[in-house]
This record gives sequence, C-alpha cells and structure tokens, in this order.
Amino acid sequence: INNFLNNNILKDYKFNSGKVNINLNLINNKLNLYTDLGGINLNYLPLDLPIEIINGSILIRNDNLKFNKVNLIIQYKVYFLSFQVISG
Repeated sequence: INNFLNNNILKDYKFNSGKVNINLNLINNKLNLYTDLGGINLNYLPLDLPIEIINGSILIRNDNLKFNKVNLIIQYKVYFLSFQVISG
C-alpha cells in the first residue's frame, strides 16, 4: 500500500464523474478499508483510455487486497474482475 501511495499513480487518471465513499479503520497499525466503486467514470491519460466502473468493491484488510465482483467497461469492452492479493 505504501508503494501505491508513494508512486502517485493517480496522476495518470482523470476522474470525470462518480463518487468514492471509503470506510477506513486503522487500529494498532492494521488497515481495514472498504469502498463501493459503482458509477465511476474516468480516463487513463497515457493511453487516452475511457474506463467506466459499473459496480463492485475493493476491500483492504491488513496487507491483503481484494477486488470483489468489479464490472467495468474499458474502451467499449466489458470486463469482470474478482481476485485477491494475499501478502505472505
């Protein structure tokens, strides 16, 4: 997570519409985060690539990252993401 924040990866995106509500708890240096991604419309600037997130969520617990049933449209093609990254 620190690499994500330090690299400022968000500078490559232009957010056009939508809201991101984040529920975050930090207890004893353990991060728990949940967000619903539905209704976000953005562009990936280096490739001028339109991205629309229809629905889905992201969960971060400790050092684990989970994309849960994320439906999105990238340049007019529909994609479904559902995976988990576990730090061991």
